[in-house]
Amino acid sequence: MKYFVVRWCAENNQFSVIRENNILDGTVRANPDVALGKEVKVSWKNEEYEAVLLAFGNKKEMDKCCDELAEEAFEQDIGQPIQQSSTSSNLQLTTPTYGARTKKKRRRLENVLSRIATAEELPPADDPPVHLTDWQSLYNLEKEKSEALELKLGRLKGYIKLHMLVSNFFILDLNAYFNGLQKVFFNFLTTIADGVHVERGALSTAKLMSTGPATLARNLFRIVFTKEELYGKSLLGKMCNANKNTNQLPSIDSVRRDAVIMYCLSAYGHTSDPTKGKEALMQYRCMKKDVIASLSKYLREVNKSRSGSLAENVSLPVNHADTV
Repeated sequence: MKYFVVRWCAENNQFSVIRENNILDGTVRANPDVALGKEVKVSWKNEEYEAVLLAFGNKKEMDKCCDELAEEAFEQDIGQPIQQSSTSSNLQLTTPTYGARTKKKRRRLENVLSRIATAEELPPADDPPVHLTDWQSLYNLEKEKSEALELKLGRLKGYIKLHMLVSNFFILDLNAYFNGLQKVFFNFLTTIADGVHVERGALSTAKLMSTGPATLARNLFRIVFTKEELYGKSLLGKMCNANKNTNQLPSIDSVRRDAVIMYCLSAYGHTSDPTKGKEALMQYRCMKKDVIASLSKYLREVNKSRSGSLAENVSLPVNHADTV
């Protein structure tokens, strides 16, 4: 790759080393000898500039050439000769370099030296003395501000504590209120099993109207289950041996069903405890069969009444045949 030394037209004594890709004219890139000493268009940092083509060659030679051109320009500006190397006179200008950097560094150094010299000539500035009373007043002012902020912070902490106390009081009050409601609610209910509650008055009425576990189971079924929950359901969800042609119905809620059966048996002293003896165990099993049979019959009656009421609501078709 070729490198070119150019002198910028905008800056008369500013030189740079550029690559051949920065030359916009393709003929100049192909035959740089024709364009030496002429103005060409150069692309530099995505912008177009005009520059005079001075030399071309490899990068090392162009860097050296650019430095020498910058030194010569600097020598002309300040009027002092700069010692040149012995090889500089024999070097032909064939390539460009970034010699403008050396020139910029020298100019910056001159500017700094000139500012230092002018600064030494200026008289020292007379700063106004700082009195102790001014510092004391500033200290007092800042102390008053800090005391006011501490006072506001103390009030804010007090408000926060008061808010926490009030909120805790309301939380305790609400907890006591809900606990009281819960006690009142459970005073009207009786638990016959885990999660199954029955109104105390309704349970007393069911016991009063019952003559045995089977009757009590029917009465409790009317309290624990609604008719909508019993429609289209069976007690155990099994196929009936007597009616094998009918469709198998799903069972009702097993939790409430078992709770009613076990409560009815325990209410009349029937238990499955083997320590009570064989007779008590046999009696328990017989009474459980009676309760299950009674409840199954009750469910069939409910479903039958449901189907009968639906049949009554269905209108019969009208015969439009001509009568003789």
